[in-house]
Amino acid sequence: MSSKKDNKQINIQLFDNKRASSYEDRKLEYNFNTVPFEWHLANSLKFISNNSKVIDIGCGTGELIRNIAKNKTGKFIGVDLSESMIDIAKSNTPNIQNIQFDAMSSLDLKIENNEFDFALMRGALHHFSNPQKAIGEAFRILKKNGQLHILDILSYEDSEIDIFFNKTNVLRQPANFQFYPKSKLVEFCKNAGFNQIELFEHIITMDLDKWLNTYNETEKVRNLFLNSSEKIKKAFNLREENRIFLIDFVSFYLVAKK
Repeated sequence: MSSKKDNKQINIQLFDNKRASSYEDRKLEYNFNTVPFEWHLANSLKFISNNSKVIDIGCGTGELIRNIAKNKTGKFIGVDLSESMIDIAKSNTPNIQNIQFDAMSSLDLKIENNEFDFALMRGALHHFSNPQKAIGEAFRILKKNGQLHILDILSYEDSEIDIFFNKTNVLRQPANFQFYPKSKLVEFCKNAGFNQIELFEHIITMDLDKWLNTYNETEKVRNLFLNSSEKIKKAFNLREENRIFLIDFVSFYLVAKK
């Protein structure tokens, strides 16, 4: 696992220099954000009410918050550590009047207390070097009865599978800090002060080689999966169909109420 300092620098370098321009290109990006995007968006539109003030923390190029703003009334703000991501987010929303974007850290939001009805973190938590602090910041800026929505990929309660999953994901993409099992996510939210927590799961099936080819250490990570124990293979439902290796991951949508 990367150190907190190294992880922040890796995130800045990766998303500023390499990924920002292609982040929403489905031909180039085949990952934990792009594959379940329609499920993420459908749930966001279901849970978020009109005339709300909504912030997307770690918004990237603003794809989720932009699509919510197109379908809902209210005020929408996206923030991200990467200035390149924010520049692209702004360029993608020239005709949407109720949305704005700012570069800032999830760990130090330059926002007053009790400002928002909804706070979103989509595909962002596993990049944060201090997830507890990030969730605490979200709690701080939410109004009473406000909601935090975390959209990401679940890790596993079994420590062997959890370690394997995180090891392969850091090899594959060094900007990943850590993925968490449900129990840890609930713990983060309760520690921050949230009192009602629901987590919805959605299985996504991915082409193993297509998923790996987007990032680093392709052959090494591929071999780790293919040569893993039966326990690991079963956890990810790793199988071969028509000469294609398929693998399952669990996408989740967590709703925590203040």
